[in-house]
Amino acid sequence: MGAITFSPDAADPFPEARRRGPSSDPTLDEFGTYDIDLRPILGEDITSATTNTVFPGHSGSDILKEAEGFVHQGNKVEIMLIPRMSHGGISLRGVITDDEVRGEWIKRDFAPTISGTFLMRRKAS
Repeated sequence: MGAITFSPDAADPFPEARRRGPSSDPTLDEFGTYDIDLRPILGEDITSATTNTVFPGHSGSDILKEAEGFVHQGNKVEIMLIPRMSHGGISLRGVITDDEVRGEWIKRDFAPTISGTFLMRRKAS
């Protein structure tokens, strides 16, 4: 159990690498943080990977708590935990139905071997 929180006030983890699409692009980009204990699934070193590139971020950013998400085609979601690491983070892809997102996740690596399914529910306000 845990939470992913997106906010319009959250800074882009690596804005210098971002290229925005044309204004006609309906994709919604979101940035935020996550608080999920990944150790039961990935072990103590959650970012262990065959190879890895770490992209620079903004001052004060905690790479191990960053989240980046995209909503496209109205109901398709892609979320990256630890997005500034090429390998070692988690990527989730799913579909929004009502207040839920269901889909699959994979640990990013040169040859990914760790994956599963997930269910996220919107926190009641």
